[in-house]
Amino acid sequence: MTIALTKRVSDVPKKLPPHDFGFDIDYRSDEGPAKRVFGATYRFIEACETCSHALLGSIGVLIEPVIVLEDIKAGSIKTWFKIFWEQEGESAVKSGNAKRALATFLVEGIKRFVSRTNDADEPLQLKETQSDLHQLAQDVDLPNLAICFPIQDQNLIDIISEFESVKELLAPGDKAELVLPNNSRVPIHQSVVADIERLKEEATLETYSYRDPARILIVKNPGYLQGSQWIFRYSNRDFAATIEDRQWLDRFQRREVDVRPGDALKCQVRVEVAYGYSSEVISKKHHIENISEVIEGGNFGGKQAILDSSDVTK
Repeated sequence: MTIALTKRVSDVPKKLPPHDFGFDIDYRSDEGPAKRVFGATYRFIEACETCSHALLGSIGVLIEPVIVLEDIKAGSIKTWFKIFWEQEGESAVKSGNAKRALATFLVEGIKRFVSRTNDADEPLQLKETQSDLHQLAQDVDLPNLAICFPIQDQNLIDIISEFESVKELLAPGDKAELVLPNNSRVPIHQSVVADIERLKEEATLETYSYRDPARILIVKNPGYLQGSQWIFRYSNRDFAATIEDRQWLDRFQRREVDVRPGDALKCQVRVEVAYGYSSEVISKKHHIENISEVIEGGNFGGKQAILDSSDVTK
């Protein structure tokens, strides 16, 4: 199941039925970059896509909705969403009543995620959210519905993180809201921030760690501020890491060592992997324990050194 913003006029039906839900940003036109408004809307769409995948997966139904951008007004951006089915999929969802039940299920699920991530009075609890959504799935009025499964912890954390990412792009004074069909609204509060690290700890059953004695990492973004993480690229993937080599870090902060984006570090890395109760990976953290060499401009012959990661500890 995918949700996509329509790209061609031909994709939009001649007459749009009432929307299922909307996203409204009342923004300050004199503050912050203009792209933040469109970026926040795009992140909201992505969060809804991830949320819908998880919700429909929990009841074993495959459908194909499309998001239609209906209207843009001066001083605010109102994005209306309607769920359409391009492919019928299972016979259980071919009837109009079944489609309406599924659309209602998706909208209510999205509403609950937005409500829980913006509740200033009650901190977000992972298991409570999981139980609430599982009960919602069990109440779906759909013939021949298969057994419902709770959404996995990691999927819940991913959805929460994506809805939280919308707030990161909003400027002070911007107001964003989820708009429901009856015009009731769920505000998105920038001041309410979900503690993602606490949720990961709640979802973690056990943690394993291993070391690579010599790994070459390309620097994407040095951590110039004290205590900040660095962004590296390794094996075509970007990741954040904490440098624990205090002696080297002190020299870098005193500008005795020059490291710029595109340079590489030869270092010893400790990787901590947290596993959840369903054996899924909850998080992976990288720690740079020792830096032995700085390679200017990534000039290491196009190779990355990888030694045996047999030093595994629990």
